[in-house]
Amino acid sequence: MRYGRLDPLHGRLVLDLAAPFDIEGKRLIPPTKDAPDWRLVVDMAPRKAVPPPARAAAQGVGQKAARKAAKPAPPVVAARRAWPPPPAKPGAPRRATAAVAETVRVPAPVQAAVADAGTEAASEPGPPPTPSHPRRPIVAIDAGHGGIDPGTVGVGGVLEKDVTLAMARQLQAALDATGRFNAVLVRDDDAFIRLRERIERGRKAGAGLFVSLHADSIAQPKHRGASVYTLSEDVSDAEAAKLASKENKADIIVGADLTDEDPLVTEILIDLVRRDTNNRSIDFADQLIKRLQGVTRLVRHSRRFAGFAVLKAPDMPSVLLELGYLSNAEDAKNLTSPAYRSKLAAVIAAAIGRYFDALEAQRQG
Repeated sequence: MRYGRLDPLHGRLVLDLAAPFDIEGKRLIPPTKDAPDWRLVVDMAPRKAVPPPARAAAQGVGQKAARKAAKPAPPVVAARRAWPPPPAKPGAPRRATAAVAETVRVPAPVQAAVADAGTEAASEPGPPPTPSHPRRPIVAIDAGHGGIDPGTVGVGGVLEKDVTLAMARQLQAALDATGRFNAVLVRDDDAFIRLRERIERGRKAGAGLFVSLHADSIAQPKHRGASVYTLSEDVSDAEAAKLASKENKADIIVGADLTDEDPLVTEILIDLVRRDTNNRSIDFADQLIKRLQGVTRLVRHSRRFAGFAVLKAPDMPSVLLELGYLSNAEDAKNLTSPAYRSKLAAVIAAAIGRYFDALEAQRQG
């Protein structure tokens, strides 16, 4: 068995079988108390023997049609899997048989899985297609606050909106310098942008990662350090339920119009994409914390969860980075220093690079 993620909406699971099989039906089993994962069940049966070309021709079948009929069917895809899938065991033997994987695409196969699909026509055998090299990943950088919203006011009157914009520009420059990414700024001037509009700008840009930059403040001036937030599980579940109940479902998930989908299909799709997005957000947040440790102080329990609006995109991995406390003299001094911000930008860019490296490794299976 082999599994690989191509992108948030596409995956491939391959079973190498010893003989041709036909799919007789498939169904999707919802989670239960004892089995918390969705299960896709595919019923298969051995394919009946086909007459050889010569005999088929003698029975009135043309030689070309007979040769086509005699070709063996490819292996089929069927599995019950937990999320994420377990890694393959190193050194595991591979079968010599060729395999063609059925690619699971959302939402079409989800809809097909809910209904009884009946018998499927098998495709020509051959090797799995090699994914084409994707375009450069897009990273949306969100400088918090702006315009009439200055954010927190720190030591010496430094404004959060100015610190975050300066940091966003340096992070964009660091990412551009790698030649690997297209870094876009959600705001590039002193403008006020509503929270939901920030998310939409990232989604419209096609961002594969959304990084929101902020700086904190507290009444205790000795408190300092950075922290990283991702969306809390409770807020995520509530947001998914809210999305599933929306009347206008055309823009919930980029590239998938759910307006005419069955409610169960919509619920399943949103749940799958939301879970994948949350998992990827957490993966990046963990990478970011590892690299920040070398250049800046972190608060205790620096990996945090909250319901910030800018983290609620269902299909765009998102984190919120609190760069430090402007109410602390040392943090305020650092965050107004271009040299210090350059160090921060370098480690954030390194974390982004490592995150996308891991995604590419998953796609390659």
